[in-house]
Amino acid sequence: MNQELILGILYELAMILSGEVRARPLTERFLQRLLFHTGFPCGLYLRDIDVLGDSDRVRARLDTVIGDPRLADQRGRFLELPQALVQGAAELYSDSALLAAGFGAAGGWRMALKLPIDPRSAFLLLATRPVTSEAPLTTMFTPVLRNFGRVRELCRENEVHMQKLERANREMEAFIYSVSHDLRAPLRAMFHYSDIVIEEALAQLAPEHQDFLQRIRRGAGQMETIIDDLLKLSRSTRATLARKPVDLSQRAEVILAELARQAPERQVEIRIQPGLVAEADPDLIGVALRNLLENAWKYTCREPAATIVFGGETLGEAQVFFVQDNGVGFDMRYAEKLFMPFQRLHGEHEFPGTGIGLATVQRVIERHGGRIWAESAPGEGAVFRFTLPASDSPAISRPAATGRRSPGGPRRPGC
Repeated sequence: MNQELILGILYELAMILSGEVRARPLTERFLQRLLFHTGFPCGLYLRDIDVLGDSDRVRARLDTVIGDPRLADQRGRFLELPQALVQGAAELYSDSALLAAGFGAAGGWRMALKLPIDPRSAFLLLATRPVTSEAPLTTMFTPVLRNFGRVRELCRENEVHMQKLERANREMEAFIYSVSHDLRAPLRAMFHYSDIVIEEALAQLAPEHQDFLQRIRRGAGQMETIIDDLLKLSRSTRATLARKPVDLSQRAEVILAELARQAPERQVEIRIQPGLVAEADPDLIGVALRNLLENAWKYTCREPAATIVFGGETLGEAQVFFVQDNGVGFDMRYAEKLFMPFQRLHGEHEFPGTGIGLATVQRVIERHGGRIWAESAPGEGAVFRFTLPASDSPAISRPAATGRRSPGGPRRPGC
């Protein structure tokens, strides 16, 4: 074992501080690595260490135990130990009497490696026979443990942050459900009573008043769509991920075929690269892919020779998927607004929508550990790229793409 290896362990731990890694798993994982690479069979993590009066003994909480079922039964309890075993500089002991004074003779411990993190916490590795190492264990661990202490504090700070974020998400979800419930009742009333007016008194209304009535219904319909989109956004944040291999190519085929059936008058060239597979939650990734493809379909509606492409590529070591179109595009100066709820780069009079779709896509992709970004220029179309964990199934190795044109006649004016 060497210092570079242990520092590599610390770096790995620092990279996984994502909220799903709490302080205890972090400590256990580090302790397991220490045992594996040093050859010690048993390891303890002791914290809340306090000296007992003027004695040479301390009181320490046994936080983590690996390798000794008898000591594991005392996890969470305070032990009285010789101060020399847990405080001071890192040290390697071959003093069975000192170890027996701390843990009793039944354990048969004959060697210990003391690795203090700070005055109130330490690792203690135990063995029943001599352990050898190519390098002095005590000298190599000082910078390692200092770094571990910092990583552990970062983990704890991150845990506090994640707890606050979880509370905020729960409050947001409760608010969204409350608002959606409270708003749907008056919306239903607006639709119901406007239907009665249309059925029983539409002919008695002046054309101007008929237009007002239709505007009321359109506004109510838009509000209902916004409520539905808010609920989708909320579900994308809280839903439990059930990862499995998902054939994204097949999903794209189904979505685009459905869009083509809904607008048979449009002619769109569709290219889908076959065999694109990713590890993802089928429902959530389906929502994200549908939003991206529906956007491509929507923003190419004024293009007489519309083209939509779904494909994959490799950037470095990342598996990247993309949705590309030759629609209206957008100005990259405003790209930071793309994934913000209710922020739209095109007006409602140009293209319908609520401005929530891409925010939902971003949340889904980030929950999978990926990222999403876009490239575009006005009048030159857009490409949205996103990363997902690779599946064991072969995916982006096939360069060929299926190409077809959606059935239809002349393009309908407007969208």
